[in-house]
Amino acid sequence: MIRSHRVGDVSWAVHRQAVLYRDAYGWNGHFETMVAGIGAEFLKSHDPARGLGLGRRLVEECMNFAMAVGYRRMTLWTNDCLIEARNLYASFGFELISEHPHSDYGRPMVGQEYERHL
Repeated sequence: MIRSHRVGDVSWAVHRQAVLYRDAYGWNGHFETMVAGIGAEFLKSHDPARGLGLGRRLVEECMNFAMAVGYRRMTLWTNDCLIEARNLYASFGFELISEHPHSDYGRPMVGQEYERHL
C-alpha cells in the first residue's frame, strides 16, 4: 500500500535504517546523523504531489475517457480555496457555472462547479 507519510514515519525510517546498517555493516552514529538530517530536510521542504503534473494527467485521463465513451460535457466540483485546482481546470477550458456556500468540512467555504463541453 502506498500512502503519504504520517507523523512519526520519517523518524521510524531513520531509526530502522540506522539500526539495519549498524547491524549489517557496523556503521556508527555518524550515519544516523546524516540520515536524520536528510529526513529533517524532507519534512521541512516536502510539498506533497505539487509540481509533478499528476493533477494535469488525471484531468487529461478523465477527459480522454469521457470523450472515448461519448460524453458531451464534463462537470468538476471543487472549493474556492483550492486555487491550484481552479487554475488547472481553467487551463483545460472549464468554466465556472455555479457556486454554493457550505461548511461541510468544518469551516465556511464556497463549493464551485466547473463545466466544459467535450
